[in-house]
Amino acid sequence: MNITDVIIIAIISLLVIYSIRSLYKNRGSCGGSCAGCSSANRCNSMNSFYEDYKKDQNIAN
Repeated sequence: MNITDVIIIAIISLLVIYSIRSLYKNRGSCGGSCAGCSSANRCNSMNSFYEDYKKDQNIAN
């Protein structure tokens, strides 16, 4: 094994460790609702997009 192999294995190991850490840290925070998610401000963005589209196209409910 040369230095390039060691560097590649180290990078992959760090990525795996970071991914596992991230999953463990954020587990259960969303719970299926928008309030606990880190992207809560975009949670209902599709609904607001559709509402704007309906207004622009004069579509009734």
